[in-house]
Amino acid sequence: MASTASIGGAIGKTVGSQRAISGGAFGAAWRRLKRNKPATVSAVIVILLILVAIFAPVLAPYDYDQSIIQDAGQFPNSKHLLGTDLLGRDLLSRLIYATRASLSVAFAVQLTALLVGVPFGFLAGLKRGVVENVLNAIVMVFNALPGFLFALFLVTALGSGIPQLIFALMVTTWIGYARIMRAEVLRLRNRDFVLAAQALGASMWQIALRHLLPNSLTALIIAVALGIPGTIYAEAGLSFLGLGIRDPIPSWGKMISDGIPTLRLFWHLILFPLLALSTATLSFMFLADALRDALDPSRGKR
Repeated sequence: MASTASIGGAIGKTVGSQRAISGGAFGAAWRRLKRNKPATVSAVIVILLILVAIFAPVLAPYDYDQSIIQDAGQFPNSKHLLGTDLLGRDLLSRLIYATRASLSVAFAVQLTALLVGVPFGFLAGLKRGVVENVLNAIVMVFNALPGFLFALFLVTALGSGIPQLIFALMVTTWIGYARIMRAEVLRLRNRDFVLAAQALGASMWQIALRHLLPNSLTALIIAVALGIPGTIYAEAGLSFLGLGIRDPIPSWGKMISDGIPTLRLFWHLILFPLLALSTATLSFMFLADALRDALDPSRGKR
């Protein structure tokens, strides 16, 4: 029988090797990402959008709900660079604050979905017997639900507002992270470094946090990157229907909805929010796709 010292040495070497591989993999991924010009442009746009969201009160020339009646319905001009809506509110200011609202919802949904889905996926992958069957049944039930329609049902039942919107979208998002985490656990649980940790008496959660989670980061990073643009679209869709972010807080989807009745007369009311929504989602999608290729180069060879 191997001694505790020899097992400890084995796990130390194995874990060190895993960390070295992980660090080298991320370094190589970063170099591949920098060589991807569309990804670089998308990353710059994403960073600018995040900065706009953070510094919205500084960048916006007016408050998002400030109504200047004498300026109502103006087209782009020197005073209002993107014009005003029919209530005299500056469109540029509202777009800036809409960026903050939409990105805040998207990141909050992904974060809460991770906090729920990752531990659930750990349990579903590590547990055996009745617990495993129950957890897998829950995964199957949630996976069978139509995501957007179920979110629509939840916000209708709970009422519109940012907290309700985040909860509804999280409920339809967490299952994806649970499935990914379960698949990663099933892939890793019989590896030498996990078995060595078990032999040393490490608890289930110690193994999860020290060994399984670090080796699952690639899959989770790709999932988050791909999930953000989908969440932005879902929030815009619900707000477009009047079930997402409520007035007076601006949202790209709500601004598009408000501009449709007067599209022929005031084209700018729908054009600029539509451009902002499209630019944001496309930039996140291009960046996510580039991240997936950079972190998983074997995908391009399949």
